[in-house]
Amino acid sequence: MNIATASHDQRCWHYTIYNYVTGSFAIACNYSGSGCKTRVRWYGVDMHSSEFLEILKTRQITFCSGVPDSTFSSVFQAMLDDPDINYVNAVREDVALGIASAAYFKNEVGAVIMQNSGIGNVINALTSFNLMYKIPVLIIVGWRGYSTDAPEHEIMGKKTPEFFDLLDIPYKIPDEDNLPDEIDELLVQMETECIPGALILRSGVVQ
Repeated sequence: MNIATASHDQRCWHYTIYNYVTGSFAIACNYSGSGCKTRVRWYGVDMHSSEFLEILKTRQITFCSGVPDSTFSSVFQAMLDDPDINYVNAVREDVALGIASAAYFKNEVGAVIMQNSGIGNVINALTSFNLMYKIPVLIIVGWRGYSTDAPEHEIMGKKTPEFFDLLDIPYKIPDEDNLPDEIDELLVQMETECIPGALILRSGVVQ
């Protein structure tokens, strides 16, 4: 059920819409004058996988590889269904890294998508290939174990950001509200320094 409240100033109406089922709310602004436009933004609601792919595509990231993971099951399916995304399944995370890195030789940025349990499999490839030869690639990591989770994810969950700190690889840990801005900042740093970057996503940020 949605409940709406409204306020007004000289230039626009502000509407706040609460959804008591999902626990989310939206702020809508209707600007007066010529060419008036209503702008709506929802908060407290997870980003859909199709929205996430649109963010990648509008930043010319369309070549991806990865190892299927339950954290991103809907994203993997959306990639397979999207004709604008060239997605290649890989048997290991280091293989996926090598595949996605090929985009660099077309003056593009590729993306690797994996669970954080696979970070150990890419350490050598990152240090002896991407970092040494300055080949940027976006590493999208599903973060298991950052809070209460299955016991086998506890240690890796705590250590995930530390791996990227150790390798001097920049990373962002966004939520659904600031994800586009965080990706933009990360991509700028990757391009400037010509290095990989990691986008660490908590479970549920993208559904």
